[in-house]
Amino acid sequence: MLNPYSQSGFVVTEEYIRNCMDGAKLPHDDYVILTGKQMEGDLYITKVVRQGFRSDKQALVTCMLRFLLLHLTDHAQLADSDAESIAALTNNVCINRNWYTGLDFTEIKPEEFKVESHYWFEDFNKYFTGNPPEVTGVYPKGYCGYFKNYQPVVNFGQTDPLSEEQILKVFNLVDHVDGKYYFLVTEQHYMVVNWESGGPLHLLIKPDVRTPGTQMISQESFYKMFPKKEGED
Repeated sequence: MLNPYSQSGFVVTEEYIRNCMDGAKLPHDDYVILTGKQMEGDLYITKVVRQGFRSDKQALVTCMLRFLLLHLTDHAQLADSDAESIAALTNNVCINRNWYTGLDFTEIKPEEFKVESHYWFEDFNKYFTGNPPEVTGVYPKGYCGYFKNYQPVVNFGQTDPLSEEQILKVFNLVDHVDGKYYFLVTEQHYMVVNWESGGPLHLLIKPDVRTPGTQMISQESFYKMFPKKEGED
């Protein structure tokens, strides 16, 4: 499957907007795990019902936009976005900031994904058993915890959204030692899954714009992506 945002000449069309808005209406759940620690890392999962989508490509762009809102905003929902908002999100973040351009999908076997991901919830469960978060219910302000649709999950070890999925296809978008980003097709759902251990921006920042030898974006690259406003130091 091709990443549409990396294709030469990609533009926001009426069909693209319609596909995104139609997909945004379908039921979904968002899961976020935050530890505040680099080794344990963070985990983001957006899970959308498969029935109702016309194609994998339509689901792909919808899930990717949902993921951005989950990652960047406070309780924003793609279903609340109008055509202008979807166009702005696509152009200003996916394209102009290069968060989704230049990244190509590689299909891998579901078994490879299972090997990669099987330990995630076990390790997070162990972490929170030994380090229970003192503050919960305040995502996405940076506190530790496990959240489903912005609400804290209590029975952490019994709530693994990947455990009961029959995975049919897996597409690998980003595969670094310190971070993984996948698009999954299961019998019942489409999903994007993002595990990261180096900070909330590094996965979507390509290695060539990082400070050499680190997971941090270089200062020059940062200000290209997030220009200073006039009058700022």
